[in-house]
Amino acid sequence: MKYHGLLSAIFLSLVILCSCQSNEEKLKVGFLFHDFDVPRWEREKTIFENRMNELGCEVLVKSAGGNEQLQRNQAIELIDQGVELLVVIPVNAKAAEIVRLAHDSGIKVISYEGMIPNCDLDYHIEFDSYKVGELQAEYLLNRVPEGNLIIISADDRRSPFYEGSMNILEKQIANNKVNIIYTGFIEAWSPINAAFFADKILEFCNAKVDGILCVNDGMAGGINSVLKKRGLNKKLPLTGQDADLAACWRIMNDEQCMTVYKPSKLIALSCAEMVFKILKHQNVEGLTLKNNGRKDVPCLYIDPIIVDKSNLQSTIVADDLYTIEEIQNYTEEK
Repeated sequence: MKYHGLLSAIFLSLVILCSCQSNEEKLKVGFLFHDFDVPRWEREKTIFENRMNELGCEVLVKSAGGNEQLQRNQAIELIDQGVELLVVIPVNAKAAEIVRLAHDSGIKVISYEGMIPNCDLDYHIEFDSYKVGELQAEYLLNRVPEGNLIIISADDRRSPFYEGSMNILEKQIANNKVNIIYTGFIEAWSPINAAFFADKILEFCNAKVDGILCVNDGMAGGINSVLKKRGLNKKLPLTGQDADLAACWRIMNDEQCMTVYKPSKLIALSCAEMVFKILKHQNVEGLTLKNNGRKDVPCLYIDPIIVDKSNLQSTIVADDLYTIEEIQNYTEEK
């Protein structure tokens, strides 16, 4: 009887314990996305949410659709909903106000794949953007060691993509091997604006263009549509980044020479673990400091991977990002 009584007491204690745990409020984390136009963001949202749920956290997600004011308002909304940490893919540099608003409520902020400048940012995580620029430039120089190049980048000359590419190109420029005939900085990474600039350059430039260093796949798609109209889409090496499905199709069909692949699972899981450790006041390992114009921000950098036709299957397909059939059967939107 004593044995059964002890079992009953243990069982009752477990029931009470489980009930208390189930009623315990989950930690709330806010994730502000720039938009969902880039396919990788949807993948990373899902991976991040699933891991955070496994760790006992609730994730509140908002997408600004590239609208600066909307992202600010969404930040205020999440702060009012009681999030304990904000992860932000910033629309632009003015996201510094989001950091100030969060700090006014005692909330830490992690910028994700876009350093927020000139503010008291807490943490940053990204695939090494400077390295992305270097990889793109190195690959393009292997294809075009001498000649006239166009650069289509994002933001401005302080962009780490641009700085990384110029770190590689400057020696060839100084030796008169490479000539940059135009550099365009495209606001909001717009494929339409990238196509417009490329079209005007090709229309009015008297010099022969030998290659285009484009910072991402979305803009590369816009530029490729211009090249296709001019019969140049399989003649001019064109770079990219993000391993979009359309870009993988272009690579397979010789309409884009490469993309820089940033495995969604790697960064999303790394960010989730980082968030959980911060919330639990644990040490985050592997951080390096980078100044954002205001302070030295602790950053977690992840190395990206070059993908071209030679390793498309061993990277993109092997990681189950897309099947070979999905790439082959992709139909370009008109």
